[in-house]
Amino acid sequence: MRDLYKYFYEDDDLYESIYDKRMASDSLVTLDLTIKPINQPHTYQLYYVPTNKMMTDLAQIYKWAKALNEISFTLPEIAKHQFLNQLIVEEIQQTNELEGVKSSRTEIVESIKRKHQQKKELRFQSLVEHYRLLIEEEDAVIKSPEQLRELYDRLLQSEISEENKLDGKLFRQDQVSVYKSAYKEIHRGLLPESAIYDALEKMLDFLNEDEDVPVLIKIAIVHYYFGYIHPFYDGNGRLSRVLTSIYLREELGIFGGLAISQGSYQHEKQYLKAFDITNHFLNRGELNHFIQMFLMMMKDTLKGMYDELKEKNHLLSNLWEKIQALKEINPRDKEAIFMLAQNYFFAVEKGLGTQEVANHLGVSGQTVRSMMNHLEEKGFIKQMGKSPITYFIQNDFIESSTNM
Repeated sequence: MRDLYKYFYEDDDLYESIYDKRMASDSLVTLDLTIKPINQPHTYQLYYVPTNKMMTDLAQIYKWAKALNEISFTLPEIAKHQFLNQLIVEEIQQTNELEGVKSSRTEIVESIKRKHQQKKELRFQSLVEHYRLLIEEEDAVIKSPEQLRELYDRLLQSEISEENKLDGKLFRQDQVSVYKSAYKEIHRGLLPESAIYDALEKMLDFLNEDEDVPVLIKIAIVHYYFGYIHPFYDGNGRLSRVLTSIYLREELGIFGGLAISQGSYQHEKQYLKAFDITNHFLNRGELNHFIQMFLMMMKDTLKGMYDELKEKNHLLSNLWEKIQALKEINPRDKEAIFMLAQNYFFAVEKGLGTQEVANHLGVSGQTVRSMMNHLEEKGFIKQMGKSPITYFIQNDFIESSTNM
């Protein structure tokens, strides 16, 4: 279905006629959510018209989410854990980049590795840990504006500058604007704080209670509407993507829950443009463009994640066959090599430490060091560093195995 606003630039009468037809459509879905575009006197009720394209994309999203979950069940423990870590790192880094927050994979990985090892808090440590908890918690849904503020404090309080700290009872009291360029204001968040509260309450009621709108379409609409409300001075985009990931996890599983920031980063131009189009007064509250963009983004991202996971799993399976065929080493040595193989294919940061290997194999650190010295002599692994030592699988062994 063609976007409403496009007709305006072709023919005023046609534009009005198309709008009237959509408002009279039997399939029209109107929502108890409204927007008031910037510098305009009119308030518009949000609506969308279901299309065949939406239904097709919904089916594809469920297909790829199911395929991802199924292949994940076949992964060994370390591979699954480290692939999840990789997705969390990418999710946080890419949502930071979308928000203009400078961060590196190294910083985020270090926060994951050292969160239990030191008292001093690393940058992004709380965000990493709480992101993981929120994705893995059985019941993390948000049902009230108060809970939403609690989520904001858990995730972002330490990342918000002093000048952007909240000054209202729960949200902001002052105006905040979004600019397309230094001088072009394209959106203003709701005011006063009571209007922010009321809009968030309606948004959450719609998300949690409305049974007439398909779940993924509800999630897409709420992702847009949260950005429209803009309840905070800073961190709106980051919190919106975390909130979205919670509900995607509930519907699609853990991998689907970790697709939103990766998708919005990979489709950044379409993603940001969709907000602009939906906010614009010429669109009169029509949500079709945003919903379709969101579904396309999710479909493409989940398929990409599946393709990556399938390829890595295939390579790992080939290598496991090669390890199993080795006759000069015992089963425990084979398990140690396979641990490093999983790390090689699935980890953000390569290499395992002595204690990690010892914990997995149920042996002492001294046994690990002796075993790894033996495997290094055989040419299967290599060691780097002294305190601590880090173990890696040999590239030559990997390459000879993955070309089978």
